[in-house]
Amino acid sequence: MATLPGPLESRLLRLLYCDGPLSRWELHEQVGVRPSTVSATVSALIDRGMLKQNESKPAYGRGRPPVPVEINDSGWGVLGLAIEPGRVSVGYLTPYGRVLGRTLSRKVSRSEAVVTDAKDLLERAMTDQVSAVGVSLPGLMDPVQHKLVLSAAAPGQLMVDLDPIYQAANGCPVILENDMHAIAAQRLLTGSSSAEEDSLLVSVRDGAIGAAMLVDGKPNRGCVTGGNELGHMRFDVKTDRCHCRREGCLACIFSTRFMRSRDEKDAAADSTLTDRLATFDGHDPTVAMILDYLAMALGNAINLIRPSRVILIGEMLQPRLAQSYLAQRVRREMLPGLVGRVHLDISSSPAPSPVEAAGWLALAATYYEEWRQNIYLPPEAQPAKRT
Repeated sequence: MATLPGPLESRLLRLLYCDGPLSRWELHEQVGVRPSTVSATVSALIDRGMLKQNESKPAYGRGRPPVPVEINDSGWGVLGLAIEPGRVSVGYLTPYGRVLGRTLSRKVSRSEAVVTDAKDLLERAMTDQVSAVGVSLPGLMDPVQHKLVLSAAAPGQLMVDLDPIYQAANGCPVILENDMHAIAAQRLLTGSSSAEEDSLLVSVRDGAIGAAMLVDGKPNRGCVTGGNELGHMRFDVKTDRCHCRREGCLACIFSTRFMRSRDEKDAAADSTLTDRLATFDGHDPTVAMILDYLAMALGNAINLIRPSRVILIGEMLQPRLAQSYLAQRVRREMLPGLVGRVHLDISSSPAPSPVEAAGWLALAATYYEEWRQNIYLPPEAQPAKRT
C-alpha cells in the first residue's frame, strides 16, 4: 500500500524539489539530522523510486567524491482528480507539477452520477507509479468522514458519500480539499505566494467566485474543509437561483447570464462578460455595476479578516482598465486605516487547470508534512464513521 512520506522524508524531498541535486552530506547540513539517518532515509527513498542517484562530483582533497541525489521525475507521480459542476477530469502530474499524457474527462449530466463518474475515471488512470491522489471540489467537505457536505458539483444533494473514490484509489493516499485550496497548494510550491504572509486568494470566473484565506501560505480550513465562500455573499438584487437555493449570490451576479438580463434591448446579445470586460472603458453601466458588486464583496472581506494581501486570479480580470476600475472601487469600500496596509494584486499568470491544481494537492502533501495534518489519515487511524 502506498503511503505519504514521513516528516524527514518530506523535508528531504522538498529540499531536492527546490534546490536539488544535493549530496547526502549537503542534505545533512541543511536539515541538521545525523548523517547516518539522512543517508538511510535517502536510500529508502531511492528504493521506493522517489529519488535517483547521479554521477559523483569531482572530489577536492581527501575522501570519497560526493554523490548527488535528485528527485526521480520518471519514477513516480501523482493524480489530480477535479470534480466541477457538470464535469469530472483526472490527469497525471510529474513530481515537478507538469501534466503528463492525456487528461481523461467526462461530462456529468446528472448530479447523482458525479461520484460514480469520478470513480470510473480514477480507476482508469491509476497505475503503480501513482504515489498519491489529490481530489478537488468546490464547496464544503469532510475529509475524515469522506463526505461532500455541500457543493455546486452536486446541486441539491447534502452529505454525498465519497467512499467510492477512496476505494478506486486502491490504497493510495487521497488528499481531499476545496478547489481554492488546491490553487493555494500550487501557488505555495511554485513560489507565487509567500509562506510568511496572510493573504486572501480569490479566483474569478464567469459565474464562479472562489476564495481561500491563507495563513503562512496555507489554507485556514476551519472545522470542515472548505473555502471562504465569497461567491455566496448575498446582495439585494434579483438573480438566478444559486445552487445554494438562494438568490443574490455574488457568483450569480458576476456572470454572463446576469449581465444579459440587465442589458438594454440594443446590447449585443451574443457578447459574454469576458468580451465586455475586454473592451470596458468605464462607460458600460452594466459591467460597471457587476464590478461594483465584486468590489463591495472584496471590501467586506478585507474589512472583516484584514489580510496583508489580496490576490485576484483569473483571465477575466486581465484587461487593464477593468483592473484599474475594480482597484479604485475596492479601496473605496475598505476601512480608511486598511487602504495603505492591504496590498491588492491582480495576478498576470493564468490560474492552473482544475486537474493541475488537484494534482498539486497531492504534491503539497508529499513535500509539506504539515500541509496534510488533519486532512489525510491512514486507514488504521481513521475514526469510526458516524451512522
